[in-house]
Order: sequence, then structure tokens, then C-alpha cells
Amino acid sequence: MCDKDGSHLENPFVQALPDGVHVRVSNHLSEPIGFLHEDAPRGTSFHVENFEPGNNTYACGAPTLGPYSPDPTGPGGSWGEPVSFTVIDPNGYYVRTTIRCPLAGLGYSGKMTTLRAGESLPQALRRDAEGLEPGDRVQVGGYPRAHPRREVAVWRKGAVVATFDYEYVSPSTWRRGGSTTCDSTGLAWK
Repeated sequence: MCDKDGSHLENPFVQALPDGVHVRVSNHLSEPIGFLHEDAPRGTSFHVENFEPGNNTYACGAPTLGPYSPDPTGPGGSWGEPVSFTVIDPNGYYVRTTIRCPLAGLGYSGKMTTLRAGESLPQALRRDAEGLEPGDRVQVGGYPRAHPRREVAVWRKGAVVATFDYEYVSPSTWRRGGSTTCDSTGLAWK
């Protein structure tokens, strides 16, 4: 809940589902509030987010879009103390994709990818990226049914060495987004 006194939780434990963490936001303010990458209108709204399993924090924020907030931190800021909550994932839905390498490069494509009949995003990445090796494991990271964006990760020798983002356009069409790759891998969008 978000009100003039800040952020409040009904339950400090949340169970993950295949598409992420389901959150009900109760906004008791006279204007929209910022909730991660989108605004939550006055009243009750429902969101599905990609909070990782384990301990997380969140604070109500000023609107990210829309009019300037009278909040002293300004648009996109937050007020009050953050609240802590724990995401539990007993079914192991979430796949961690943290890259740990000395130097990582960023990339962006923006091109469209059309999935062939029966093709998955990891299979499409094998067409869309260069530098993949035969022993590389390619898998969707985060929550397996997250929507509208999915992160596809590349594991090499047991470590994540790259992530590639796809944004949903239609059931068979995805827009290639950003990529993060360890510099020494040669991995990049084609």
C-alpha cells in the first residue's frame, strides 16, 4: 500500500509463479505513483514483476510518467523508508542470469525475429547471435513465462557469459533488445 506516510506491506512473504511475482498495489494518494517501470493509478491495480527469489525492498515512488509530483524527490523518485519482503520460489521457476566477468560489453539490435513453427527463443538466439559455441547452454532466464520481455542467457563452462533480451510483439514475433556479454566471448547480435 502507498499513502502519504510511504510504503506498507500486507504480507512480507510472496510466492513466485511461472510468470513472476504478482503484486496488488493499493494507491491511496490523489495521483498515480511510480511502481518500478510503470505508473500505478489511484486505487487498486495489479502487476506482475520480476523480483528475484530472496530478500527484496521497494518504496513507493513519484510517477515515472505523467505530471510532476509535489513530492520533493521529483518524478521517478521515492519517499518514505523502503519495505522489505521475501520472494519464495519452492518450485524453482526463477533462473538466475547474473554475469560475472571482468569486462562486459553492452549491445542493442532492435531487429524483429520471427519464430519458426515449434521454435523456442533459445533456438532463435542460436540464429540471431554470433559467437555461440557447440557446448554453450542457451536458456530463458528469469521467470519462464515472464511477459512482455524475456531474457535468454548463454552459459559457457558453467557460468553465464551473456544475456540477450527479447520483447514480445505477437505469438511468433519478438523484437531483439539489449545484450550484455563478457568481452572475451565474441558473443553479439548478428
